[in-house]
Amino acid sequence: MSGKGRSSLTTSPSASRPPREEGRCLLNAMRFLGVFVTVILALAAHPTESWGQVEPPVAVTVADHPWDDGTVLDVSVVLLPDDVLRKNVAEAGGESPVASYVISRAVELEGIYEEVGTVRITDEDRRRGEFTYSMEKCFRNQKYWVRATAVPSDPGPSSFEFVGRMFWGDAIDNEVVTVPQRTTADAVAATRQWFNGDQFWLLVIIAIVCGSVIWFVLLARQGRKLYIRKIAGLEAIEEAVGRATEMGRSCLFIPGLQDINEIQTIAGLSLLSRVSKLVAEYDAEIKI
Repeated sequence: MSGKGRSSLTTSPSASRPPREEGRCLLNAMRFLGVFVTVILALAAHPTESWGQVEPPVAVTVADHPWDDGTVLDVSVVLLPDDVLRKNVAEAGGESPVASYVISRAVELEGIYEEVGTVRITDEDRRRGEFTYSMEKCFRNQKYWVRATAVPSDPGPSSFEFVGRMFWGDAIDNEVVTVPQRTTADAVAATRQWFNGDQFWLLVIIAIVCGSVIWFVLLARQGRKLYIRKIAGLEAIEEAVGRATEMGRSCLFIPGLQDINEIQTIAGLSLLSRVSKLVAEYDAEIKI
């Protein structure tokens, strides 16, 4: 065929693009513009607002808990001077800048910190300027780094959090919100003491029982007449030996059905001396 009858069409790139793709591009452009405008408005509305407006605690120290089984550490946190000075505000019905402190621990300084408890600040803590928290369930001889994080009474959203909540909800809260915190200078390990103070009641019971035994032993040595309850089984042995002697029959002693190294057999043999003595007194015969 000749080139005279062939028709050629030339189209621009925009004309060959499907309408659906053009709509998607326009939608993305509008989203980007909306995000940009929202960020600008948020920064203008909250120019200096931050999370909490509080400082980290002054100092955090850790010491081994005395008289325990080696699983408790005592954490002492020195409160913020601003928080201590504003204790009168809390007493007057106002709100202190710090509501509580979160205590967390880790086995490495830059490791992952595990939250172990939350301590709410009381008026007594503010008067003393510090508080003490007993961190339980620690591994013996395992050194821990401890961190105290101040939680403000009224955090208030920051600019970036405001934008994040509008578009992504609370998914980025942990990434954009930072809370003031303080870590101990050295790692401290919990060690076992010679005596566990939680078992003091057991010491009292042991002292009462042992003291009673020693007291009655001393009374018996002084010639005091003490009442001793008789055992019915031992009293029946004397009666059985006497009846066997009256009937002219021999006594049969069975120490047990098990081997000689069993505790039941050893206990039975300990009675053989008493039975043999009774048989000899009654001039009877015994078979073992």
